Amino acid sequence: MSSPPYLQTGESAVLYDGVCKLCNGWVQFLLRRHLARQVRFASVQSEQGKALLRWAGLPE
Repeated sequence: MSSPPYLQTGESAVLYDGVCKLCNGWVQFLLRRHLARQVRFASVQSEQGKALLRWAGLPE
């Protein structure tokens, strides 16, 4: 299997609904706690999110 797009080896990604205010708030909460060092965040509406969904074989 190929490497996931936009991720380095060992990185994890969390995909979230970028339209959802609750989801955005939760991501902002996590980013303030410096989780961005451990996890990458991408909304499913972004090009990065869509590419990760395609890579995983999930519908956009």
